[in-house]
Amino acid sequence: SATATVIATSIAPSLGGFLSPVVYTNLTTALFGNSTVARYAFVGGVALVFGAVLLVLTLVRGKRQAAANLG
Repeated sequence: SATATVIATSIAPSLGGFLSPVVYTNLTTALFGNSTVARYAFVGGVALVFGAVLLVLTLVRGKRQAAANLG
């Protein structure tokens, strides 16, 4: 629907960009203190994990779709 598309493409990324520093700064400060290097490493690790999850989900979805097209 149009409303879901507007939310997914406009509001969600903006909200994530606004809340990300609030969440990650407080979380990394609690875990590692005021280390900027640890903050970047943590956020990089989180991004890598999310990327891996998206890759796995995409591959699984592709296999399911291929199997459905054959059968």
